[in-house]
Amino acid sequence: MTVDFELNSRLVALLDNAEPAFAAAFIQRSPAGMYVMDHSGRIDNANEVVAELLAIPLTELVGLNIWELLDLDVEDQLAALINDHDWTQPLITTLPFQRGDGGRVTLQVRSHPVLDEHGNVIHTISWASRVDADSDDSEAAANDLFRQATESSLVATAIIDQQGTLESINRAFSELVRQPVDELLGTNLQQFVPAEDREENDRLLHPVRSGEKDAVNFVARIYRSDGVELWVRKRVSLIPIANRQAPKLVVQLSDITEQHRAEILAQEALVDLAYRSTHDDLTGLLTRSEFINTLDRHLSGDELTRPAGLLFIDVDRFKAVNDGVSHLAGDRVLTAIAQQTVVALRPHDVVGRFGGDEFAAVLPDLSGPDEAFEIAEQLRNTIAGSDIAVESGMINTTVSIGVAISRPGSTGQEMLAEADAALHLAKQQGKDRCVLADEQMRHDIINRVELAQQIRSGLRSEQFQAWFQPIVDLSTGLIVSYEALARWVDGDVVRPARDFIDVAEENGLIQELGQRVIDEAVASVRLLEPQQTMSINASPTQVGTPQFSERLSWLLSSQSVDPSRVTIEITEQALLELSPVCRRGLESLRKSGVGIFVDDFGMGYSSLATLRDFPVTGIKLDRSFTALLDVDSADDTSARLAKGLADLAVNLDLIRIAEGVESPLQAHALAQMGWQAGQGWLYGEARPASELPLA
Repeated sequence: MTVDFELNSRLVALLDNAEPAFAAAFIQRSPAGMYVMDHSGRIDNANEVVAELLAIPLTELVGLNIWELLDLDVEDQLAALINDHDWTQPLITTLPFQRGDGGRVTLQVRSHPVLDEHGNVIHTISWASRVDADSDDSEAAANDLFRQATESSLVATAIIDQQGTLESINRAFSELVRQPVDELLGTNLQQFVPAEDREENDRLLHPVRSGEKDAVNFVARIYRSDGVELWVRKRVSLIPIANRQAPKLVVQLSDITEQHRAEILAQEALVDLAYRSTHDDLTGLLTRSEFINTLDRHLSGDELTRPAGLLFIDVDRFKAVNDGVSHLAGDRVLTAIAQQTVVALRPHDVVGRFGGDEFAAVLPDLSGPDEAFEIAEQLRNTIAGSDIAVESGMINTTVSIGVAISRPGSTGQEMLAEADAALHLAKQQGKDRCVLADEQMRHDIINRVELAQQIRSGLRSEQFQAWFQPIVDLSTGLIVSYEALARWVDGDVVRPARDFIDVAEENGLIQELGQRVIDEAVASVRLLEPQQTMSINASPTQVGTPQFSERLSWLLSSQSVDPSRVTIEITEQALLELSPVCRRGLESLRKSGVGIFVDDFGMGYSSLATLRDFPVTGIKLDRSFTALLDVDSADDTSARLAKGLADLAVNLDLIRIAEGVESPLQAHALAQMGWQAGQGWLYGEARPASELPLA
């Protein structure tokens, strides 16, 4: 038996992590005695069957060393056997154990190795079953084989000649094969051995027949006379009779069918668990981590002489199906696209699911970028041309695909970044299209990677600060509030949020950065005039964590800040994507007095639903409306829309603030439309806390 190293690596991970499901599924439920040892012989896990065989409570058995339980006279022989054993196959031994009640028991132990990447045995998984004392591997047992063949023996025993003819059998043998004794005598033992197993059976018996060994033990398959398959442990020994010209053989059979089935079930369960750990439950494709491993193996292979391609695939408008129709419909769409992708690509291409509605595919051995793009286009057309059946009817969906090509020395992470950038561009260009990553994208990615490193360094050096931009009452010109904005201050260089926020989001740095801004903003409320408030812009990632609302409440309390003097600004899209837990947290903040503003209002596709379904206290008109205002054009679309949104907010009793105010004409027009306050360069840029309050 050769070692399945893919399965073996899973076993290593399971055992090293002490996976509870492993113990439950493969040890405690095993109908046969089963235990797991580390390389030193310490029993890490066992089941009740072994505990009963050894008469030692399971709680005491776990943690003992196997050498403490063995008879002293076999330790040296066993140590030598273990050292000399070829661990590409299981080790089968018959060992005398000392029982906890003072008695002794002989167990046959089948040990399977778990190897590390260097081929060293780090664990063994063993099945143990009791062996009748008469079949013990000892000289006394060999000299008493005739007695074992008597009618009173419970072991199925037969005496055969060198050709396998049955000369004597006992009742246990007759009962095992379900055939009367008188019908069996004179027939051949081979009649019970499957034809395809006979050659191997003869090979295993040859050392005894030739006199090289006194006995052999092995597991074999036989058929009863009624055709039922059995698995038996077979021991064949020479009969020690002097001066015999043609030695006879004693054959002993122990029925281990149930134990064998248990081992097979355990092995199948291990294989299934190994499969589940590397494959997505819904689609059957490789998981994200396993796909990345596969991609890295393709790129690092010595045989890699031609470029490899990577497709990054995203389902267009999937949220509308998953949320608008049903999650079951969403699952069917994902399953169908997974199947279509596998069928549309080449047989040797590898497909994985990255999570959500994203898939990826490795395309080895390409002629160049054109072939990769052609394969991507074929896949896109296949999906676009197929209808998918869901419970409400048929759905037609499309995908956007980013394509990247390997270069000498490419890594998996580099290719994923390039394909992701190409996918992002495909989405921006209108979806349902393929985009091939080019040198400009690669250059941009390198710049973003470098920027991410600089942001990390800046966070360590505390270079990120909250700066404050005034919000002015359009009718009086007085500052009524401030918005806290992130600024990167490195010496005399001050960088605005637009230079780094996206990269911070992509690299998981926004939480730390954003929390620093919130902490400074809350602490700065004490610097404001009593009638002034503080508005804090929170990123979708921040608001999307359950801890956001809890920490802000704690911060306000610890700083003794009146919650009504603080407002959180959130985009419409971030509100719509909130989990139920995060939404309840936001509602709790609102009940405490914290204001909730919808930032960049008017740019989302469900603004009215946002105002209806969320605890909103105000809106901030997106700067794109302000920029297009023209007071000399009464029919201007932007002006009419801005006026309509202001009227809507008035009717809902919401605070109304316009962003991007850069000229007195814009400010005047907004005031005439019903907007209460304005924010923009007309009233000043963001300034550090040391300059608060601004004049």
